[in-house]
Amino acid sequence: DESGHPYPERPDSALLRGLRFEERIAGNSSPLEGGLVEAVRAFVREHDPGAEIIPVVLSGFTDSHWFRKAFPECIAYGFSPQRVMTLFESAPLIHAPDERIAIDDLEFSTHFFRELALRLLR
Repeated sequence: DESGHPYPERPDSALLRGLRFEERIAGNSSPLEGGLVEAVRAFVREHDPGAEIIPVVLSGFTDSHWFRKAFPECIAYGFSPQRVMTLFESAPLIHAPDERIAIDDLEFSTHFFRELALRLLR
């Protein structure tokens, strides 16, 4: 906007005036192209024709951040395929008192990781 701020004024921005951030933690990410992504994409297309993989941002946190920080060349994603429970059903359950996944999704995810290892190690 004209004020030079990168974001337009928001209704709740008055709450943030005068607030000072003293700690900043830079995030990290893995590329959205390459052998790992292509192997994931191939599996998804084989098992769900017409499906595409897309990056999703959740309010949670994945250990992938720590792997990439400790091993800068590491490519890591928080991906685990599921068919029974939708993202909207499963996301609120992550680390909740009744955290769970469907048995069929666990089996499908296990099959995925086995196939992924075989594809990448060929």
